Amino acid sequence: MSFKPIPVERKVKVIYRVVKGEKIQPIAREARVDRTSIYLWKERALSALREALLDIFFGRVMALALEYFQGLNSPFMRFLK
Repeated sequence: MSFKPIPVERKVKVIYRVVKGEKIQPIAREARVDRTSIYLWKERALSALREALLDIFFGRVMALALEYFQGLNSPFMRFLK
């Protein structure tokens, strides 16, 4: 059997089912992929999601901090200008 790349859309559908709580073995059988591949995709997807949400969180925190320091007319803001 030759290696055939799996489209991203198909991987997303598989991981969506896993995250919803379905068991991996039946999903793997139905999708005709190895269980270990699904575990790897799941870890990568969750890691990317965590990173994306942290970026949003820290971006908001930085925006609030900048607003705060601007209101104080602090030396920190003069340094940034």
